[in-house]
Amino acid sequence: MGIDNAIKVYDWDGRLIWRYRLASEGDIPHHDVIWLANGDVMDLAKVEASRHDYLLEVGRGGGVVWEWRFSEHLDAAFPERDRRHPDPTHVNSVHELGPNRWWDAGDERFRPGNLLLSARTLDSILVVDRRTGKIVWTWSEGLDRQHEAVMVPSGRIGEGLFLVFNNGLANRFAFRRSSVLAVDPVARSVVWEYSDPLFYSSLAGSQLSLENGNLLVTSSHGGNAFEVTPAKKIVWQWIPPWQPMRLERYPYDHCPQLERLGRPEEQPVPPQRRRPYIAEELHFFAVSGEYRSRPVAGERRQLVRNPNSCRELLIPAKPVLGIGYGIDVKAPRAAGVVAEFGVTVTRL
Repeated sequence: MGIDNAIKVYDWDGRLIWRYRLASEGDIPHHDVIWLANGDVMDLAKVEASRHDYLLEVGRGGGVVWEWRFSEHLDAAFPERDRRHPDPTHVNSVHELGPNRWWDAGDERFRPGNLLLSARTLDSILVVDRRTGKIVWTWSEGLDRQHEAVMVPSGRIGEGLFLVFNNGLANRFAFRRSSVLAVDPVARSVVWEYSDPLFYSSLAGSQLSLENGNLLVTSSHGGNAFEVTPAKKIVWQWIPPWQPMRLERYPYDHCPQLERLGRPEEQPVPPQRRRPYIAEELHFFAVSGEYRSRPVAGERRQLVRNPNSCRELLIPAKPVLGIGYGIDVKAPRAAGVVAEFGVTVTRL
């Protein structure tokens, strides 16, 4: 997906070999595009005017062979939704179900080829039946602006479970804490959860089931990626100089081009940090969406959008704590304003 309304395929040398443009010039593909088991491409897109999401299955010849529009199913599946929200569904992932034990046991809701979606605005994940177009399964319990709903493939630990990155953006009671959930879709229960006070990504985030039974977690706005065991022990971590998005791990022989490079010599890399990694977003006083950019003394600065209560602020080792407090003297009723500001720093 690019900045235009097209999805494209490039070869290893960067040559464009396939392209499909959406019929409506204003509509945009966003968040996810996947290969299907039948060789077609499933594209997630959004209507420009209404911002409703829809799915297009595009054949390799460039024709649309299947289409599904979320707006046609909202009233039946989500009658209690916020009908005034400017972004009604905000689907952020689409995943094709593969062979699974639920289907083998006779549960047609989880037929291979059906689609598992994450609808962030609705705080829900759902399964769409490709044959009928109906929403046949939903889950919302405890979800809070989640991302990346996927099924654990057959043959791996936890096969058939639905994994989801639960961001925790709106839950002030949990206070800036994300989690990775493993949901049994038949029993309708959370059977495993990873969370930590220092783990938080208000936006984005993903998790990938590995062959060794561990999960590869990408904490996008937290600024790191890590591998965690079923016993919830972190055994590998990477902290890039930019926000990581949806990491995947490939074997050295994943494709002919990589296989020709040969297997490199692996060397252990000892941890460089004595203390646990603290998610980048926990360094900030205001969380995402609570601040806005405004010019102050000739420079653009991030200012708190509305009056807010005190927040606990976690900061890394050897920090620099900068605090500014200002009043717009040109605003009505600014004269005579009495304001107080206090900071308490406690060493953990």
